[in-house]
Amino acid sequence: MAMVQCSAPADTDDYLYIPAILFSHKYAGLSSNGKLLYSILRDNLRGAKSQDCFCSDQEICWLLKCSKKQARRTIQELDKFHLVSPLPSGKIRVQDVCSE
Repeated sequence: MAMVQCSAPADTDDYLYIPAILFSHKYAGLSSNGKLLYSILRDNLRGAKSQDCFCSDQEICWLLKCSKKQARRTIQELDKFHLVSPLPSGKIRVQDVCSE
């Protein structure tokens, strides 16, 4: 299984796609950080054969400009909404909400 690293877009002309469904009633309780992190994780999987990526707490802190505690809370929040599934290996399985 291929492992995709979590990183910022390489090209400054790239845009981040935030799925409109994240603004629906179903995800009304999802924080802005949660919506942003989910979108970043999905974007990093673009073109990958696997839905698994590795994104450390430190990388999430850098991406969201937050503490490790907040990074962990954001992953837990995404898990609560069934948007990601943290795996024992340290990877994160990202669910595809666009196909709902």
